[in-house]
Amino acid sequence: MALAIGAMAAFIGLAPGARADAAGTLTLTPTSGTTADDPAFQSVRTSAGCPDGYQSSVSLMLALPDGTEAFLAPSDTGGAPYKDAFSFALSPFSSLKQALGTAAADGDHEVRLKCSNDDFEFAPGYFAATVTISGDQWTVKDTADAVATRTTLTATPAGTAEPGAEVTLSAAVDPAAAVGKVSFLDGTTTLGETAVAAGKAELKTTKLATGKHSLTARFTPDDAAKYKSSVSDAVDYTVKDNGSTPTPTPDPTDTPPPTDPGDLTVTDGKGEPLGDNPTLADGQKVLITARGYTADATVKVTLSESEATFKDAKADGTGTVEKYEFTVPKDTADGSYTLTLAEAGAEGADGHSVAFAFTVGDAEPTPAPSDAGDGAGGVIGGGDSGGGTGTSGGASTGGGGGSGEPKGPLASTGSGALLLGVAAVACTGLGIACVRYSRRTGLLSFGARRH
Repeated sequence: MALAIGAMAAFIGLAPGARADAAGTLTLTPTSGTTADDPAFQSVRTSAGCPDGYQSSVSLMLALPDGTEAFLAPSDTGGAPYKDAFSFALSPFSSLKQALGTAAADGDHEVRLKCSNDDFEFAPGYFAATVTISGDQWTVKDTADAVATRTTLTATPAGTAEPGAEVTLSAAVDPAAAVGKVSFLDGTTTLGETAVAAGKAELKTTKLATGKHSLTARFTPDDAAKYKSSVSDAVDYTVKDNGSTPTPTPDPTDTPPPTDPGDLTVTDGKGEPLGDNPTLADGQKVLITARGYTADATVKVTLSESEATFKDAKADGTGTVEKYEFTVPKDTADGSYTLTLAEAGAEGADGHSVAFAFTVGDAEPTPAPSDAGDGAGGVIGGGDSGGGTGTSGGASTGGGGGSGEPKGPLASTGSGALLLGVAAVACTGLGIACVRYSRRTGLLSFGARRH
């Protein structure tokens, strides 16, 4: 069967396609020749049929050193469906020399036969054979005993990046003993190539343009007789548009206020939830659950207006302090308090903090004492111009007289004042309170002194 020749260029760069390893082997006839031979081979044969869903067409390609591929024969549908192992003869289309173009020729190169579906999408695996080129000669390389490899790719930051941001592409090659290079590709564009060390290869790039990308990593062994090449699964990646507003990444230290209900849950010793700013008794135990810390962080616990010390809290893997036991110190004075559970940030900076406010006893201000008046006067004060002349006479402002008998006459204040005076005498045992009350109500007054 001759492969159909399409109207295409002799060299076409293609993405290698995502796969874990080859689908089978490819037998080339003859097993040696020159790079100028056209067609490159007389015939090829697969070791099995194409996988289900990819039996509509086949294409023959040559893997290039930069990780791209060139057609050795265009897509063919003459033998479809390609369910079983098959072989076909090649028509003149492209020699190895033409396919290589300006690429370095000497070394090992993989010849691949790829299966496609009705939409000309390649299957995740392909049939392969390796040829070794030296000068203008090539020979088939025996890779029957070569170890299959598997390449995986990750991108950091994951999924998306800002325009111009540096993206780190990391490839892992299994087995780790495989020696070779990894080419990192953005579709058909090679971003760079890195040697594999201990099964790892990494490339940092800022070449990703705005829009969507399909990233792959291709491992090419230094010795194809020992290890087979492999290509990672494609990683979808997006570089955001300049006009888009990215969703900010939460900062562990930039959290909602401590009063956010999502950060704090407090229950009593029986597990009953407590409301905001509850009233507690000294010696009472509560259970505090606080959230938003760094995973496994150590959290310091302090109490305002108190010199008491408390054991540190410990956040779990989700950054949550679960049911921390706090007991109100004994002999805590009535008032308002705040218990703070704070994580120390990097280099001593303040980290995430959650505050629990509570009250002990009656936190309302104590009422101010009653007005003490202007002094303790006698039971019957002196006149407005001077005190009495007795041993303990009153002050000139109506101050208190002593236990002696007042010398000044009682002012004429009317019957109401006289009755009040009698009542005041009767209340001597009640002390100063009655006098103060009488003075404040205006019931007690003094007339001018008689001569």
